[in-house]
Amino acid sequence: YLDPYSADVRNYMVELCRELYAMGFDEVVLADVVHPVPSESGSNFLYSAEMSTTPSPVNAVCGFALYVAEQLEDEAGLLSIYLDSARALVGADESTGQNGVLFSKVYDRIYYRTDKWTYTYNLQDMEGTITIGELTDRLVPVVINYLPENSSWVYIEQLAE
Repeated sequence: YLDPYSADVRNYMVELCRELYAMGFDEVVLADVVHPVPSESGSNFLYSAEMSTTPSPVNAVCGFALYVAEQLEDEAGLLSIYLDSARALVGADESTGQNGVLFSKVYDRIYYRTDKWTYTYNLQDMEGTITIGELTDRLVPVVINYLPENSSWVYIEQLAE
């Protein structure tokens, strides 16, 4: 776990992305931009920055995601992000800190692990959220052994054991 409020962490991520663009990558996809879920013992997280607001998973993750996106606006390549929960598709997920509605406004594409039975529902969940471009181009399903009929997808082959 890296502190999403840390200026060093934020700037390090921006520099890593800039290096990837300089190497010729046309898209950088941020994964695991989530807040860890506290254990049942109710452990508290320590943050490196002093804040005037109460720290929360949503403030931490969304603040980090916005900062990185704003710093990379001048790059020619695409900047995308993974969502890790169905709740985040429709708004703020208080446990992971992700917010697909917000992310869809600042990231080029949103990657989401799904399957052929729920992908249609995932599209319905984000239908009003994506206002620029085509929903099926901007919500990228990450699927196992299934190829959706839209323009963008990630296929993960799962071999039988």
